[in-house]
Parts: sequence; structure tokens; C-alpha cells
Amino acid sequence: MPIAQDTQEERHTIQLAAISTASIQNTRGTIVDRIDRNSPYWTVAYEDVCRAIDREIKQRERADRLDAALRLACNALAEPRPPEGE
Repeated sequence: MPIAQDTQEERHTIQLAAISTASIQNTRGTIVDRIDRNSPYWTVAYEDVCRAIDREIKQRERADRLDAALRLACNALAEPRPPEGE
């Protein structure tokens, strides 16, 4: 019986480590290392964290695109223009 208990505790420890690891895998390059549902270390909490990280990545990418568009617009407005009528 103690072996089964140790195994269960070890599995829970690794599941928590997987959740912790997923919480810092917040780039397109690092999410490829995620575990899948067939892993004994996958949990619903792990999936929740992965979904939150996916939202974070999408929001950061959107913010980057908006920042780039704003910079282009500001640069276009800052360029000298010839006087009207010329």
C-alpha cells in the first residue's frame, strides 16, 4: 500500500510541476512542448493554464500589431509635406 501512495503523491507532484511549467511557456516557440491529454500528468487545471497562456499570447501579438500600426501612422504624420497647391 505505501508504494501506491508514494506513486500517487509523485504523480500529483509532477502534475503540479506541469501546471507550473505551462504557466511560463508563454511564447509560440515554447508552447510546442506542451503535454497532451494522453499524458498521465495532464489535468483540467493544466488545460486551463494553457488556455490562459494562449489568450495572453494572442493579446500580446495584437498589441504588437497595433503598436506597429500606430508607429507607422505617427511617422506618416511627422513627414514634412509640401504646401497645398504645389
